[in-house]
Amino acid sequence: MQLRIPVLCAALMLASCSKSSVQLLKDGDPEVCTKTDVTDQLFEIIKDHANFPQNNGFVKDYEKARQKWISKVTFSISQITSKNVDKPNQQITCNGLVHMSASEIGQQDASVDYLIKSDLSNGKAIVEADLSNASYPIAFLLEKIGSPDLLEARTVGIKKNIAKADYYENKWVSSHSSEAKTIHENIEKTVKGNHFSQAEKDTAFKIEVFNKICRSEEDGQALACSRRDSLLQEAQGSGPIHLCYQGDFSGWKHCDGTDVENVPASIVTEPSSSDAFTPEDNKIIEQADYLNDKCRGGAGDQTESVCTQRDDLYNKMEKLNICWGPEDSAEYQKHWMRCHPK
Repeated sequence: MQLRIPVLCAALMLASCSKSSVQLLKDGDPEVCTKTDVTDQLFEIIKDHANFPQNNGFVKDYEKARQKWISKVTFSISQITSKNVDKPNQQITCNGLVHMSASEIGQQDASVDYLIKSDLSNGKAIVEADLSNASYPIAFLLEKIGSPDLLEARTVGIKKNIAKADYYENKWVSSHSSEAKTIHENIEKTVKGNHFSQAEKDTAFKIEVFNKICRSEEDGQALACSRRDSLLQEAQGSGPIHLCYQGDFSGWKHCDGTDVENVPASIVTEPSSSDAFTPEDNKIIEQADYLNDKCRGGAGDQTESVCTQRDDLYNKMEKLNICWGPEDSAEYQKHWMRCHPK
């Protein structure tokens, strides 16, 4: 049978209130469950075994942060009962409702079983606890307490890393001006006609430069790899920039898959003289590209009409032996060519 014990007792009414925890254990008195030295041990056990929010890599002194977070939690206990009294072995099993609270967050409660026994080596009462019910409530509070600090540290850390990465980017561009120019030119060629904003082209350039540094042995290699990956993740997200790359950054396109594929002039195979386009063909191709740009970019009330004109012209071009394709490489690059080469 469980014995409910008041947390506070009047010394004049109960002589056991003045006894030590060890003496109460010897007497088999369940009042030991309420002793301050016992409940304080219980609270320390909960603190020592608490699950803290994980370090996101930006908190420098994580142990100091943990101590700060746990110090904001206050502990108390009520509804204390004894579950089992083992007087011969000087052990008593207790249960209590532990209250854990933090200012502006709230309170979490947990019913905790704890065993009190005498430590014969030093004459003190020691506590063992079953924390299965307390692990989640304390973790919940610590997550709420620690999250703002973790977020702030991450924000500051990312800003510092971006600044460092930008330094290495500028350093690389300055010392590899010719290669940087080639990257710019190839980006312009591969996105031609696909309505890339300057911000999108600048992002593509940054990613390619960071990829160069990442694959080199130059200063800032690890930081460049991280910055490249984060920019790629941002670029492929749902924001204003929505880019996907081809192969090993051999070309850029919008991720919706509707872009015209362009091939840098350096890797396009020139057609034979018999398959070369005539001046009249080139005029038709130029007109088709113009209509395609208007159709894809939107022409207000005329958009549907423009797209229809483009499609009609495509049909006419096919009859003139002018086609768009084929998929002539792993990077899915296309260009204007003869439908049936001679």
